[in-house]
Amino acid sequence: MLKEPKGSDAFARLLEKEASLSPLAKLQSGPAKVLKFTSVPLAAVGGFLATPKAAGGMFRVFGGVVGGFALKQLNQKLRSIRHSGAEVAVAHLLLDYESDISSLTPSAIKAVTAKYDVNYAEHLEIMRSLYTSFLLATLQWPEVRMNEPASLVDLSTALGLDSSTIGDAHCAAAEEIARMLAEVPFEEREEAWEQGMVGKLLFLSDRLYTQLEEEETREYELGRVTEILGLTPKEGVDKVQALVLPYYTSIVKDGMRQIRGGGGGEGEAMDGPKLVKWRQSLGVSEAQANRLHSEEFAKEVTRCVEAGQGRVRDGDADVLLKVRQLLGISSFESERALESVTAPLLRQSIVEMLTALTATPADTWPDALLKVRQRQKELKMVDSALVFHIKDVYRERLKGLIRQANEAAAPLEAAAAAAALEGKERGMEAGEGAKLRKTVGAAMLLMRLMRQFLEVNNLDEVMDEDLFNLKFLNLLPGELNKREREVTFRQYVSAVVSAKLVMEEGGAINELGMFLEMDPAYVKYTLKAMVGPIYEQKVREFVVEKKEMTDENQQVLLDIMRDFRVDDADVRRIGLAVYEAKVHEFFDGKKEFTEAELSELERVKGFLLLSDADVDRIHEPLARDEFLKVVKAEFVKQKTATATAAAPSTTGRAGGTSASLVALSRRLGLSEDARDELLGEALTTHVSPMLSNLKTTFRTLTTPAAELAEERGVDEGEDPFIKGRGKEGLMIKTDNTRNGNLLVEAVELVSFLEANEGYRATPMNLDDEGHMAKRSTDSAKGKRTVTSYVCKAAMGGGRAGEKGNKEKEEEAEESKLAEEMYKAFVQTVAGAAEGEKKERYRVVQDKFGAALGIHPPRMEALKFDLYASKMRKLVRSCLEIKGMMGADDNAELSLLNTQYAIGEERAGRLVLREKKKWLAGTLVSLIQAPPNVLGPTINKLRMTAANMGIDLSEDVPELTPGNKEFLFMKEVGKEGGEGGRPWR
Repeated sequence: MLKEPKGSDAFARLLEKEASLSPLAKLQSGPAKVLKFTSVPLAAVGGFLATPKAAGGMFRVFGGVVGGFALKQLNQKLRSIRHSGAEVAVAHLLLDYESDISSLTPSAIKAVTAKYDVNYAEHLEIMRSLYTSFLLATLQWPEVRMNEPASLVDLSTALGLDSSTIGDAHCAAAEEIARMLAEVPFEEREEAWEQGMVGKLLFLSDRLYTQLEEEETREYELGRVTEILGLTPKEGVDKVQALVLPYYTSIVKDGMRQIRGGGGGEGEAMDGPKLVKWRQSLGVSEAQANRLHSEEFAKEVTRCVEAGQGRVRDGDADVLLKVRQLLGISSFESERALESVTAPLLRQSIVEMLTALTATPADTWPDALLKVRQRQKELKMVDSALVFHIKDVYRERLKGLIRQANEAAAPLEAAAAAAALEGKERGMEAGEGAKLRKTVGAAMLLMRLMRQFLEVNNLDEVMDEDLFNLKFLNLLPGELNKREREVTFRQYVSAVVSAKLVMEEGGAINELGMFLEMDPAYVKYTLKAMVGPIYEQKVREFVVEKKEMTDENQQVLLDIMRDFRVDDADVRRIGLAVYEAKVHEFFDGKKEFTEAELSELERVKGFLLLSDADVDRIHEPLARDEFLKVVKAEFVKQKTATATAAAPSTTGRAGGTSASLVALSRRLGLSEDARDELLGEALTTHVSPMLSNLKTTFRTLTTPAAELAEERGVDEGEDPFIKGRGKEGLMIKTDNTRNGNLLVEAVELVSFLEANEGYRATPMNLDDEGHMAKRSTDSAKGKRTVTSYVCKAAMGGGRAGEKGNKEKEEEAEESKLAEEMYKAFVQTVAGAAEGEKKERYRVVQDKFGAALGIHPPRMEALKFDLYASKMRKLVRSCLEIKGMMGADDNAELSLLNTQYAIGEERAGRLVLREKKKWLAGTLVSLIQAPPNVLGPTINKLRMTAANMGIDLSEDVPELTPGNKEFLFMKEVGKEGGEGGRPWR
C-alpha cells in the first residue's frame, strides 16, 4: 500500500545521500578549519618546491601559483562537501524532532551547522533549502492536511527563518511548480496533477502569512507567489478559497477521529469552542459549517450502524453524543440525522413484522409486536420517529389494499349492472369474489394489527390522528369517491354472502362500512337486502329444521345481529313469524296447548329473544273468545250466588281468580299480563252497569246538597251514604224509590272486583300533605310509604284517540262526579264508629275510588284536603279567638285525627306547620299594619307563640332581623310610653 507523501520525506531523501558523502564532510570543526586556512599557502609552497631548480626562478614562482590555484579549487570543493554534510546533519536533527519540531530551537540547529564551519550566508541558504524541500514534499499530496500549516510555522521557527527568507522559499517552490507545469503539454495543463500543487501552495502560503505577518505583508508575499505561477490576483484568491472548506473538513474529521480513538489525532485536542475558532479564522460561513457538520455526523451515524451490524451499540451512542457536542448539532438535528440513516432499517423491520404477522396466529402477535419496539431501541430512535414511520408504512400498505379492493370490486359491479339491464338477478359464482374478500380481509387484519401494536407498546396517547379513519389515507381530491366506496362495500358483502362466509367475516363487513364512511342508512339497506335472508335462514334452521336452540346457536344469531346491524323490527318480525307458525302448528287442531307444547314455545320465545308482549299479540286473539266466555259465565254464577245471599258482606270474598280460570289461561297460552288484560276487559263490561247505577243514584241524591254546599262549604252537605233516619252502623238504606243502599252497592262492587283479582296493589312514597315523594325516608322527616290500589277494570279512564270539546267536557264532568262520590264515601267512613268494620271500610274506600277511575295520588290528595280543611279551621279559630288551644280543642283535634286515620306524629307536624303559617301571616299583617296598632297586640302574639312552644326567631323565617327590630320598637314604644321605655 502506497504511503501518503509528507514534508519530512525531503529530509529522509537527504539522509539517503549520507552514505555517499566524502569523509571530509564528517570532519570535526578543528581539523577542517586548519585544512581550510592552510591549504592554499601549502599548495603554493609545494608548487614552488616541486618546480626543478634548473627551470629557473620564474618557473618556480609560476609553479607555486599553479599549485596554489589548484588547492584553492580543492578548498572550495571541501566547503561544498562540508555544506552538504551540514545540510544532512540538520536534516537528521529535524527527523529526530519530527513529532515535536516545535520544541527545536534555531540555536540548536546553528550548533549543528557550526560544526561544519559554514558561515551565516551558508547557514541561511541551508535553512532556506531545507524549508523549500519540506514545502515541495508537502505539496506532493494534493489535499491540505490539518497539521500542515502548523508544521510549516513550526519548521520556519525552528530554522530561524524570517518572513523574507520564507517568502523566497515559497517563491522557489512556485518556480519549481511552474517549471513542472511548463513541461506539461499546454492542452493538458488545466487537468494536470500539478494544478493541485498550485492551489495547495497558495493556500499554505495564505495560512502561513496569516499567522506570521500583517495583512499587508501577506498580500505582498502571496502576490509574489501568484505572479510566479502565472495567475491573476483573483485567480489566486479563488484557488485559496477552493481549499478552505476541504481544509476545514480535515479539521472536523481529525476532531472526530480523536473522539473515536479516545484522544488520538494529528493536531491538538479538539472541542466545540476550538472548532468554532478554526471556522472563524478560515472564514467558513456558519451555513457552510452547519451543512458540513450534518453531512459528517450522518457519515458517523452510518459508520456506527455498520460497525454495530445494523444497530447502534452503547459505545457508539456515546461517540455520537460527543461528536454532536463537538459539531454543535442540536438534539433535534441529531435525531433527524440518526433517523435518516436508521429509518430504512426500522421501516424494513415494520414491513417484516406486518408481513409475518398476517400469517401467524393472533396469540403470537404480542411478542412479535414488541420486536419493533426493541428494534427502535437498538437504533436509538425516539418515540416520535417510531410513530412517524409506523404510520407512514401502515398508511401506504392500507391505501394500497383499499385501492386493490376498489379495483377488484369494479368488474363485479359492472357484471351486476349488466345483468340488471337484462332483467336478471345475478348470483356471484364461487371464487369470483375471492380476490376482493382476500384484499379486504388483509386491510381489516392490518387495522387490527395496528390497534394491537399501539396497545402493546402504549403508543395510543402519542398518536396525533385517527389511524382508522378514511381521512388518514390522505387521498387526493376525487380519489375513491363516494360511489366507488359504495361499490366496494356492496360487492364485498355480496362476495361474503355468496361464499357463505357471513359468520366468519361479519366483523370485517361492519368495520369496512365504518372505515369507508358509509351512510348508516345505506349500510342498513345493503345488509337488510343481502344479509337479512341469512338471518332468517339461520333462525329457521335452528328452530324449525334442526330444533337446536342451544346457547351457542343463539350466540350465532346475536353475532349476525351485531355484525350486520339486523334491524330490531326485522328481528322481531322474523322471530314472530317463526313463533306464530309454531303456535298454529300446536293450537289449530285442538284449540289449546299441552304442557310440553307450552315448554317448547317458551324455549322458542327465549331463543328468539321475544318478549311476553310480543307473543301475547299472537296468543290473545286465539284465546280471547274462549277465555271471555268462561269468565262471563263465572261472573253470572257469582251474581246468582250474591242474589241468594242473606246480606251483603263487607269482608270481601276469599281467594282470587278461580283455579279453573288460571288453568284455562295456561292451556290457552296466555301470559299473566294477557290474562289480566282480558280479565280487566271482562270486569269492565260486567261492572259498568253497576257503577252507572251508583252514579245516577248519587247524582239524584246530591244535587240539592251540592247546591247547598256551594253556600256552606264542601263539608256541610248531607251525606248521601247515610241519608235517612234509621241507622244500622253503616248499613243505611236511602229513601229513593229503588229502596237501595249506596254504601251496600259500593261494597258489593268492591267485593266483586276483589273476588276476581280486579285490583293491583301499588306502593307510594308520600309526604305529610299527601304529595308524591321521590323516595320513602324516615317518618320523622315527614315521608312515609302507603299502599293504594289500581283497578284492572278500565273505569273512569278516557277513551283513546282524539277527543272533541264535547267529549272532553263530558270526561271532566265524569271525573268531577267520581271525586265527589269518593269524598262522600271518605266522609262517611270518617264519621263512623271506630272498630273492625271501620278499618275494613278504609280499605274499601280506596278500592272504591280505584273502581271510579281515580288515580292513587289523587285519592291521597282528596283525603288530605278533607282532613286539612277541618284541621285548619279548628286551629286558626282557636288561635285567633283565644290565642291558644285548650284541652277541649286538643281533644277535638285528636278526634279529627282518629276519624281520618292521621297518625299522632304526622298530625303534630301538620298542626305545628299550620300554627307557623298562621303566625307568619299575622306577623306580616302586623308589619304592614297602620301605625296605630298598639304594642299589646304584638305582645299578645308573642305570648301566643310562646304558649305554642314556637321560637319566632328560629321557627318563622319571615321574621327577619329588620322585622324583629321593627316589631320590638312597636311593642315597647318608639319614644317610650305607657309600660315601656325607649329601645336602645
